[in-house]
Amino acid sequence: MTVDPDRLDALLEAEPYLDDAGFTARVMDRLPPRRRDQRPLVLGLSAVAAGVSAALVLPEAVRAGLTALAGLALPVAVPPGLLVGLAAALVVAAVAGLVVAVAVEA
Repeated sequence: MTVDPDRLDALLEAEPYLDDAGFTARVMDRLPPRRRDQRPLVLGLSAVAAGVSAALVLPEAVRAGLTALAGLALPVAVPPGLLVGLAAALVVAAVAGLVVAVAVEA
């Protein structure tokens, strides 16, 4: 027995109407409000915690990284302290942006 594909498609695409006397609307109105997404906050704080932990646990690696920065051949003479300061400023800006984003969502 074969089924006519056009008829089958028409049956599947047709939206049946079921009168529920407003039940669906009442249920949707009583649902709790959507919770805000905590993912950006958790990811930002995790990144900051990972950086701080790495600096505390691996001070020799941080010192080696700073030494490597000092040895970079840059087109302009930039002291490593300036590079570290710029990186710190970027981290502070990222954390501040994260705080503002969380405050706006609240």
